[in-house]
Amino acid sequence: MTDSKIRKLILKHGAVGYAVYFHCLELIASNVSETNITFELEHDAEIIADDLKIVGSGTESGTDMVSKIMRTILDLELFEES
Repeated sequence: MTDSKIRKLILKHGAVGYAVYFHCLELIASNVSETNITFELEHDAEIIADDLKIVGSGTESGTDMVSKIMRTILDLELFEES
C-alpha cells in the first residue's frame, strides 16, 4: 500500500483494481516452479473477471473493467507486456 504505483492503481480503480492486481500475482506465482520460472499470466480478462465475480455496471461489462485495470497495471509498469 505504500508503493506509489499501487496507490495510483487504487486511486484510479479502487479496491477492484487492487484485487485484480493481487489476483494476477497469485495466478502467476501458482505456476512458478523449479522448471518454470517464466512468470507469465496465462489468464485473460474474462477469466479474471469470472474468478473475482466482477460483473461490471450498466455501461461496461466485468471483462471490460478488468481489461481497463490490466491496461493501467501495464501503464504503471507493475507488469511488463511481451
